[in-house]
Amino acid sequence: MKLLPESELPADLAWAKGSPNIAGGFARFAAAIDTAGKAAIPEDVRDCVVKHVQAWDGRDPGLGRQWVEEVIRGLGEKSKDIGRLVLLTALAPYQVDEGIVNAFTAHSIGNDRLLGALAWGSFTAARKIGTWLPAS
Repeated sequence: MKLLPESELPADLAWAKGSPNIAGGFARFAAAIDTAGKAAIPEDVRDCVVKHVQAWDGRDPGLGRQWVEEVIRGLGEKSKDIGRLVLLTALAPYQVDEGIVNAFTAHSIGNDRLLGALAWGSFTAARKIGTWLPAS
């Protein structure tokens, strides 16, 4: 993991502290994903997603998308399109389809931004799940 600069291990990844190599890898990875998320996702969307994921109890939101619309209700139209992709990636990735991706790419050009948004959304959910693990 020497390819990425050293970073501080976020508190929600405390479960990794038992192994310096794993902790260092996750610290570096978290920093890289945060950087990619900041480049691809507006702050209002990141804040909205983090707030919702932090309140999430792990249940499958189901097949409908009404829950997504409720979560992103206060966002602007551009942010809603981005928020849909990020929320679905985080909590219901089986619902991400071509229409969701196309709506995102209409506002954010480049595969690097798409991959950054997908990585940030999925890792945000994974970090929440990690908080349910006992710290080592």
